[in-house]
Amino acid sequence: MRQAAPHRRLLSRHPDGRLSDEDTEREVALGELLDGLRSGHRFRVRLHTTGADCTSEVLVEVLGLALRGPGSGAGAGGAVESLRTLLFGPPAAGAEQRPAR
Repeated sequence: MRQAAPHRRLLSRHPDGRLSDEDTEREVALGELLDGLRSGHRFRVRLHTTGADCTSEVLVEVLGLALRGPGSGAGAGGAVESLRTLLFGPPAAGAEQRPAR
């Protein structure tokens, strides 16, 4: 018998980089998303201002958090930027920059 697909959480990314759950309007931390992924939960993220999908970019940040591990500080930010560039290419001139979280 086929199992039902897991609930996909819908999130908004605000211009200041915050993430919020669209259903509860509660702020969501990257660590919470990482824990959810480890438990098999899914999520989608849209830019609050335009509605454009930015799930992949947030997923890169979550993966960067997983690579850094807990309590490693901000020193691994270069690894996250390298991963983002590898996956998406260099940022276009004038492109919206998201704050590192």
